[in-house]
Amino acid sequence: MILKENEVLRCPRCGGKTFCATAHVTQDWELDDSGTFVRCLNDCIEVTHEPDREDVWDCKTCGYSDAGEKFVTTVGEDSEIRLCECVYDLSALAAQMLGSNGAEIDSRDLFHHILNWSREFEENASEHEDYMTAVVEFGKPKIEEYMERVARHLEAEAEEQPEKPAPTDAELTFALVSAAPEDCEEIYQQFEAIGISREAADRMAAEFRRGESVEGQT
Repeated sequence: MILKENEVLRCPRCGGKTFCATAHVTQDWELDDSGTFVRCLNDCIEVTHEPDREDVWDCKTCGYSDAGEKFVTTVGEDSEIRLCECVYDLSALAAQMLGSNGAEIDSRDLFHHILNWSREFEENASEHEDYMTAVVEFGKPKIEEYMERVARHLEAEAEEQPEKPAPTDAELTFALVSAAPEDCEEIYQQFEAIGISREAADRMAAEFRRGESVEGQT
């Protein structure tokens, strides 16, 4: 196939650079006395038809099959397509590795890193027999390092946040008096956490109510 100066062949599905297609060639054959083929004496004497834009081409990497013209792209378009493809595949890999922990990740920051990783991959990429294997081998350690860095950052933030002081018995008593019945259990547990039993908490609440009653009568 004759290509223009700014054209290259790339698989439109996986970006592969190796293909299979049918060519027409002439050979010398050995024949028997009935003119039947016995064996081929050489692979090729002359090519009578090279695979062109109308012939069927197969991507050797992913098996995609189509007319040769579908594999032709300009150099600029090819670079952009391959970058977008790499961004997509690294994003999918990151989502798989992050799983339920993805909620703790700043999506904009992660995408910024994925874009830079994709550019690095494409700049240093050579021909790969298996594109997806190459992406996984390149991307996995990058994503693991990113996850470790995020985890360290979250731990540092947690250490910097001051612990909320435990509520006082007076605060808990007021909360118990004001709470709906279904919320009392949690308040009892907070009383117990500071060493006050449920019975003592009830007595404190009763005294608080009596104090309010006396104030209301004066």
